[in-house]
Amino acid sequence: MVSIIDVIKDIKLNIKFLVGYFLFFFITSVSLPNFIKPIYKAESTVIVNSCRDPDPLLITNLALCPEIFVKNEIITSESLLRGYAEHLKEQYQENFKEISTVKELVELGDNKSIARKMRESNIRIFPDTGRGLLRISFLANAPNEAALITNDYVQFVIDFLKKRNTGLLRETISNLENNPANNKKNIRSFIALELYENFEKSAVIESTSKELEILDIAYPPDSRFAPSFRLMFIQINLIGIILIFIIYFIRQYLHFIRKDL
Repeated sequence: MVSIIDVIKDIKLNIKFLVGYFLFFFITSVSLPNFIKPIYKAESTVIVNSCRDPDPLLITNLALCPEIFVKNEIITSESLLRGYAEHLKEQYQENFKEISTVKELVELGDNKSIARKMRESNIRIFPDTGRGLLRISFLANAPNEAALITNDYVQFVIDFLKKRNTGLLRETISNLENNPANNKKNIRSFIALELYENFEKSAVIESTSKELEILDIAYPPDSRFAPSFRLMFIQINLIGIILIFIIYFIRQYLHFIRKDL
């Protein structure tokens, strides 16, 4: 049986080995983050206007506004992301030629691959249900790139939602016109009712015709978003300490086996 005193003596005898390994992991934890490509995050804040609806029967508690989560799903939907992928390819030569983040995305080729890459690696959305806000970020390789692409993406989302609503309204009117059960009087009544509801809301809420309204544009961040120096320092040194003791006890075990032989 090995006593604590024997372990302490062995540690003293192997102090150079332990210190050497500790210094190796310490230097690695300090230097490694400098060799990893930094990621920057710029954030734009938008208002979900439907979550400020004045009708108490529709929304009684902002914290339970389901529209925020609906908008979140639309913003990260496949159709919108593929549309934005096509937008990036069209605007690349004119506006994004010097932007390395866009270059990496465009080089993927097809819109499906670009959309998957953006969903997995670039786009971050944080719903603020208590305030009726969406905080939208686009991760990029440089601070200015992060701000530029985030603002461009948010504007694309707003335009996409406008076109979507216009298309849905046209489709509804077209279906009414093609339905023999609905005469022109019913169509006029439907359109009048829709317009009345929109004007009624507009009298209470500014810019209610916009589903999303930009509250704050994105600005270049002062520091990197990832990798985190502090987190990597802690992780590498923690792993190093564990490995040091594992290696030490393996060496001691092999040493005792040789002595017994």
